Amino acid sequence: MLEEVLISPAIVYSETALMSVALATDVFAVSLKLGLQGVSRHERERFELAVTVFHIVLPALGLELGRRLHGRFGDLILPVGMIVFFLLGVHTISQAWRHRNERWSLSGPVMVLAAAASIDAFTAAMALSFTGVLAWVVIPIVGLTAWGAARAGFALGYKAGSRWGWRAELIGGGLLIAMGLYMLTGLA
Repeated sequence: MLEEVLISPAIVYSETALMSVALATDVFAVSLKLGLQGVSRHERERFELAVTVFHIVLPALGLELGRRLHGRFGDLILPVGMIVFFLLGVHTISQAWRHRNERWSLSGPVMVLAAAASIDAFTAAMALSFTGVLAWVVIPIVGLTAWGAARAGFALGYKAGSRWGWRAELIGGGLLIAMGLYMLTGLA
């Protein structure tokens, strides 16, 4: 059954790209806020490097754990992964909506902020692994997308004075929900 889910490489790339963009919205929101706060170039570079590394290491760990779970439970675990995407999207949207009117500032070590913005990459990669996606496809795409989102967030944050962060998280949550629903309907 696992082989039947992966109809073509185009589906694998589109699922991976969609997941990468959705995961990168947290990175974008945090880097946008850090840019608005005017963090130093050194801190910006540390954050960009940290989120890139976290978005490489955490998906690698998630993919490996997902493969092991699939090896143990077989195709029974496939719908679980798709439901995880859906629930991760719902959680992202609810958090963004709940805090949309709050003025927030970020403080603390850059590594902690980078880890917090990256932790969902582990869960999402684990869920994606249930489809049989290849690690060498997922990991570079997720890492590069996170790096690009951090660069874009800082660039906009340094120049803009608006609160776009929660809107980016809403979009990311919607993408995760759409991906979960798309993958679930592909199993039917």
